[in-house]
Amino acid sequence: MEIQAKALDEEEFEAANSNEYVCASWTQHTSKQLKTCYLYIWLGRQVLYKKRGEKQDETKFKKFLGCVVEVYETLDDLDNGTLTNKDSGIDVILFY
Repeated sequence: MEIQAKALDEEEFEAANSNEYVCASWTQHTSKQLKTCYLYIWLGRQVLYKKRGEKQDETKFKKFLGCVVEVYETLDDLDNGTLTNKDSGIDVILFY
């Protein structure tokens, strides 16, 4: 499985490296609305990410393979460690 997640801020994005953690948000399209969750991600091996078009010129990307992703409903849940789900082996395209 592959997901795209937005780093919470530029500092989080710049500091993101293999074998480290990063906080990010993930927006899902449901049948009725957009839903945003918050992620705490242990980053796996970083690989080269190739941009997919000119629309992405101003956005920065990093791609990591085999990550462990913890999902939280709100930022408060993230701060308190109240996770909703945890999965491993996820490929993450991190952007900011």
